[in-house]
Amino acid sequence: MKQTFKNGVMYIFITKFRGSITNTGQLST
Repeated sequence: MKQTFKNGVMYIFITKFRGSITNTGQLST
């Protein structure tokens, strides 16, 4: 349960982080 919650938070954080980078055009992947 705890691990699943942590993975969910990390997934959301990474997704938002990558989204912000993509918006600035610094990451093409």
